[in-house]
Parts: sequence; structure tokens; C-alpha cells
Amino acid sequence: MFETNCQRCNDTIEYRTFRPKWCRNCYPIVKLEKTKEWQKNNPEKESARKQKWKEENREKSREIWRRYIKTEKGMATRKRNRSTEAYRLFVNFHSAKRRAMKRNVIHSFTQEEWNNKLNTTKGICPMCKNDLGIENLTLDHIFPISKADEGRIYTIDDVQPICIRCNTKKNDKVMI
Repeated sequence: MFETNCQRCNDTIEYRTFRPKWCRNCYPIVKLEKTKEWQKNNPEKESARKQKWKEENREKSREIWRRYIKTEKGMATRKRNRSTEAYRLFVNFHSAKRRAMKRNVIHSFTQEEWNNKLNTTKGICPMCKNDLGIENLTLDHIFPISKADEGRIYTIDDVQPICIRCNTKKNDKVMI
């Protein structure tokens, strides 16, 4: 039996075959520190690793997220993220796409094209002419989804950014 000292806490370690650098208490801490250092020095590899894990473990990832947002820290993160303009624009765009998918119609424009169209309005609703800000304009289908034929393809010219009030008032009417 041989003895050496832990490099972290300087406690005495007994060993038989190989000489350890850390004691049993310090090893997990040192391993975690080294992992965090590697993650910090290799952000691209770490991001790719996390993305791959999420794709392979989709249900587990969702369950982890559901548990996290119930914690105090998770609620604060969610609240902070939801208060950004980018989040509102993202939600408006994707909720319209989700509704369109339910009706089996296709949006053939990208988020970038939609954002460009939003920016051309400068936050002014084209129907009521009120200046509400870009984040308060919603995606409106000029020809309503409820009246569209199944499989209809909507281009960027078939949608317009208008305020919620005008969009609600318009309902399922065809207005340009």
C-alpha cells in the first residue's frame, strides 16, 4: 500500500496500483471544473453536442424543460424571454403558421421576409393608420384561412401586418 497527497485538499490518499491526483471527495469537483472549462473553451462543439442530445432525447428534453419552468429560476427566465420584442414577433409568426398547418394551407415565406414586411410598415397599421409599433402588429391573411381551399399556398404578398383590433374586426372578410 502506497500513500500520496491530494492535489486539491492535500489529504493523504492510500493507493495500490496507480497514483491518483485527487481524493474521492475532490475528484467529482475537479472533474466538473474541468468539464466547465472545456465547455467554455469549445463553445461550438458544446453547442453541437447539446443539439445532438436534444434531437436524440426529444421527450426527455421536453420533460426537463417542463420541470425547469416550474422552478422560480425557470419562471423568471421564461418571463424575461417573453418580454422581448423578438419573442413576440416569433410567437405571432409561428402561431399563424400553426393555424395554417391545421387548415392544411402552406406559407411559402420565411420569418425574415415577414420581418422585412413588418419593418416597411414602420409600426403603422395599414387599415386604421394608428402608430402602434412593430411588436403590436399581427399577421393577417388577406384571403382568410377559413375560406381558403385545402392546400392553398400563401406567399408574402397574401399576408399583411395589421393591428389586433383591425384583425379582429376584419374577422373572415376579404379586405385589402
